[in-house]
Amino acid sequence: MVKKQATIDQYLISNCLFIIDEFNERFNYVNDKSELKDIADSGFSEADLTVRLGYPFRQMAKFNMQGPDTRDIIVDSKDFLIEVKFLRNFQRGGGKANKITWKEIKKDFDWLYTEIS
Repeated sequence: MVKKQATIDQYLISNCLFIIDEFNERFNYVNDKSELKDIADSGFSEADLTVRLGYPFRQMAKFNMQGPDTRDIIVDSKDFLIEVKFLRNFQRGGGKANKITWKEIKKDFDWLYTEIS
């Protein structure tokens, strides 16, 4: 009997649906888009998203949010390498601006392109 393995997109779609449901319930009281944007900019981080995406893998997942291994979530037994990017605005001067430039995250998108090509 051939055992069918779930694909990475099947896992991540399921995880993302749970995350979306969590935030829909958690922030259902917010009616103002600017307030919701402020919550996203200041009350949530890339590390929060990484943990939520990796949590269903439990002890199979390794989390590398800093350091020489640049993939945020690694699931060796499934051969999954997951890079998480949470793009948000930061306070700068009198307004808000992106903290990182495209040049700083381009390498991650190049890696993704190479992986799926």
